[in-house]
Amino acid sequence: MHIKEYGIDKEKLRQLRYYYSLSLDDFSKIIGCAKKTLISYEQGSSVPNDSYLVTLNTLIKNPELIIYLIDSNKERFNEKELNRITKKLSTSLKGNNEKKNNLNHIINNMDVSNLCLFK
Repeated sequence: MHIKEYGIDKEKLRQLRYYYSLSLDDFSKIIGCAKKTLISYEQGSSVPNDSYLVTLNTLIKNPELIIYLIDSNKERFNEKELNRITKKLSTSLKGNNEKKNNLNHIINNMDVSNLCLFK
């Protein structure tokens, strides 16, 4: 059984995390799974359940939505972690300038002191 059969190749999953320049720990918190679970997905030793599959496929198609996942899972982060993650995202995202500008706008309007998406 390979993850590719279920819609996400393990290498594509790794590339998604690298796209954001995020650690296993940070990315697993953002998508809402345990670090060990994400490791097993990336190694191809387990298959993402339907919920994670939808989340991961959505991020692949719409990378700017990671900000909404961060906000949805904000209770998993302390202020220092959130600041580090948003800084990484604002400096490391590649690709379409319009999407990058939109993402930078969202990040710049995040109120990390209250862990809310917008000021």
